[in-house]
Amino acid sequence: MTERLSLIVNTLAYRVRTLDFKRAEGQGATEYAIALGFVAVVIAGLLLTLGGSIQTFFKVVGDDLGNLPANI
Repeated sequence: MTERLSLIVNTLAYRVRTLDFKRAEGQGATEYAIALGFVAVVIAGLLLTLGGSIQTFFKVVGDDLGNLPANI
């Protein structure tokens, strides 16, 4: 019985000694937020740069689809 208690106490003491009090969860969330912000800025820049081309492309595709025969 005392051997088992000694083992439990030693295991608990080891875990307390090796505790890492640094919180890593917040760091991961911050890194994801920064990456997401960067992706949003890049997408916004692409839309501003290529917006006219994208609009023209969708207009051409819409016109082509509108000119298709009804009985395909």
